[in-house]
Amino acid sequence: TDEISKLEIKRKMLYQVWPGKNRFYCNGRCMTGPSTDCNYIIIYWVILTVLTGPYFSFIAPFLSENFSVYLPIFSAVLFLLIIGFYFATSYCDAGIIPRKEIFQLFGSVPDKFSAKVLDKYLHMINPLTNEERTTVLNSFKYCSTCRIFRPPRASHCAYCDNCIEVFDHHCQFIGNCIGKRNYRYFVLFLTSLVIYGCTLIEGVVQFLVARETQSELHNSFICLNEIIGIFRFALALILLVVIILFAYHIM
Repeated sequence: TDEISKLEIKRKMLYQVWPGKNRFYCNGRCMTGPSTDCNYIIIYWVILTVLTGPYFSFIAPFLSENFSVYLPIFSAVLFLLIIGFYFATSYCDAGIIPRKEIFQLFGSVPDKFSAKVLDKYLHMINPLTNEERTTVLNSFKYCSTCRIFRPPRASHCAYCDNCIEVFDHHCQFIGNCIGKRNYRYFVLFLTSLVIYGCTLIEGVVQFLVARETQSELHNSFICLNEIIGIFRFALALILLVVIILFAYHIM
């Protein structure tokens, strides 16, 4: 018998007997990656909190009083966008191709995920050359775990244990695969993160310049300025890493 029987489905919801390693919330309406990603997710939120907390606690109020409220407000909007796009990327179906037994529960396996897809290309009116035939056979690979034929650019994720359409990678800091259905949210998340990093660095620069010009306070806050200088350097390094990742994913 298959892993999932029709009798089990009648007694339970599909997400309760899902064969992959995904986690489900809100009665199956939200899905994310495996629990093994939790440590990486915690690291991400700790870093974001450590960098964001001092900025909105000390630097943003200073900029609002002495310069303009626009940069702090813009930073806050970007921060909210980062959170929104993060959850949109993390808690959604990345493009999972159901396993054969799932398809069979609701009818039959669609032609594009079965051996019929090969027949469509290999038995065309115009015969294929050997090179074209090899290309077709290499494009549609059989997944022994899901027991389906994966379309081009699809791949089986070892972390989630699912085949994903237009698979890019599995991001453990997001806690989900990046694929066909959440790639746009991931790019928007990275874009917001890069711009947010730029606003933080700009805010720290303005803060340091303003404090240096206040000679009467300069000697009293040398230690604070050194700490903020280290904070600025750390932000620049993290921003550089994010920009490299962003460039990699949009190319």
